[in-house]
Amino acid sequence: MVSVTSFYYVTLCLTWMLSSSDFLVFLFLLQQCASLLRSYCMGDGQVKFQLVSEPEVNFAHVEPQFRRINTEDPDLNINLPVYSIHGNHDDPSGLKYLSELDLLHTYGLINYFGKANDIENIDIYPLLFTKGTTKLALYGLGSIRDERLHRAYLNNRVQMKRPSEATDEWFNLFVLHQNRPAHRGSHNYIPESFLDSFLDLVVWGHEHDPIPEPEHNKERGFEVLQPGSSVATSMSDGEGKQKFCYVVKVCGRRYRVEPIALRTVRPFVIEEIDLKQAGFTKTEANTDTIRLEVETFLAGRMERIIRRVEETKGPHQPKQPLVRLRVDFGDIEPLNPILFGQKFFGRVANPKDIILPLKRKAEKAQMNGHGGVSNGVSKEIKPLIELDTATIEDVLVKYFDDKSDSGLMVFNSKFLTEALRKFVNNEDREAILDAYEYQKAQALQYLSLAEMSGDPGEELLNSLRTFRSENEKYMSDFVNDFEDWRSKGAGKKKGAAASRAAPKAAAPIIQVDESDEEMPPANGTANGRGRGAATTRARGGRARGARSLLTDSLLEFRLAWSLA
Repeated sequence: MVSVTSFYYVTLCLTWMLSSSDFLVFLFLLQQCASLLRSYCMGDGQVKFQLVSEPEVNFAHVEPQFRRINTEDPDLNINLPVYSIHGNHDDPSGLKYLSELDLLHTYGLINYFGKANDIENIDIYPLLFTKGTTKLALYGLGSIRDERLHRAYLNNRVQMKRPSEATDEWFNLFVLHQNRPAHRGSHNYIPESFLDSFLDLVVWGHEHDPIPEPEHNKERGFEVLQPGSSVATSMSDGEGKQKFCYVVKVCGRRYRVEPIALRTVRPFVIEEIDLKQAGFTKTEANTDTIRLEVETFLAGRMERIIRRVEETKGPHQPKQPLVRLRVDFGDIEPLNPILFGQKFFGRVANPKDIILPLKRKAEKAQMNGHGGVSNGVSKEIKPLIELDTATIEDVLVKYFDDKSDSGLMVFNSKFLTEALRKFVNNEDREAILDAYEYQKAQALQYLSLAEMSGDPGEELLNSLRTFRSENEKYMSDFVNDFEDWRSKGAGKKKGAAASRAAPKAAAPIIQVDESDEEMPPANGTANGRGRGAATTRARGGRARGARSLLTDSLLEFRLAWSLA
């Protein structure tokens, strides 16, 4: 859940996290977000830059009467326009394929762009802004399932449209919300090499770790700014870093990034403790007292942490910190985290899960080249593994996989857990039912096309096994077809699922190839290149000493990634 207090200092807070299915929580967050946007973004101030692109194209995903930016709405007074793409917690879903940002755009509080209407052929049209002689082309792409977007890039189905006039005079900025490093698979991220080389700056959302200085990509020539999350969304190492929002100033083809440290983020401390290294070893003599000694030791560590936080926290930070002790108990029986946390109730924000027991991961005995065991001792390949790193989706998939043939036969566990993810993260209350109806209809259609001979019962079971195997093999395509089916409204028509043909076992539908001030010195310079072509454009063409010209040409905007 997003910290509402942080908004008063960041000003821009556009997304929130729905961690439960309580609709009242959603309404509260929506009301708070709309209230803050209205308080800080509406007024009689003058907006000094101009949109010169076609809003009918940039906002083709909204109703015709709202295909414009809110600063050009005669019924609204906006002095701080906000432009936003959606992330993976507020991505479009449901019958009308709507996001929470669609609501805020309709209210006139933000300008929602970067929503792909056709996710098989993605055309990205930039918002074109001008101020004096400065020209900014702002490209945006809201979150799409990484596997699907990865495949779209491989198939050259993502096109970034460039301005037809004075192409090399535009500063090209791209904002997206995807996995940056590889996650659980070769296709579950977007390599930087996929992005167009004419880009000058890429603002990469979704990743939690903040990297306040832009990183240069030597291969493509652009720079990448990774803002990171603005609040701690998990109890991991990366969340303990300083959080930032950013001001990006653009003048001509030059730019500068100014990180601004957030002052209202809840203090977060994470420490790792190895009890054996701390001198605690279980013996026959101390069997009855060792756990009490460990509890006293850890309680003392907690007191020091709380005292240190009280001495160092800022005046605007919440009083109660988040504290995580990752403890390797070894052969000592772990403490009960809830009972331990009761000692610090009211003093920390997470008393129920202060302690995270860790365990060592041993490598399975390896076979030698002669078919025997190389040695009888397990090798430690990773020092400590968290017990609670798995998501509920992972737990369900493992549960059904362990059941093997005695578990699900028709329905695919990974497909159902994807529907569960949408139900939990997106408040999509019909996702699970739609997934059930879709798979049922696909199975019935598949069986109607299957050729059977011999024992009907055995043939039926074999066909169902083949159907499930094909779905697992081409799961990405199966999920994509389901999303297309839902976006077209088929799931809301009685019996509509049954009318959709299932892919044949021997011929899957899609084969996935596995292969306002004077500009200070810039910390980034636009590469000024077209698609693969070097530029000969002179850098000294501007009258840099003319302060009034620079003021009229300086585009300044703020970036705040409220949740990754």
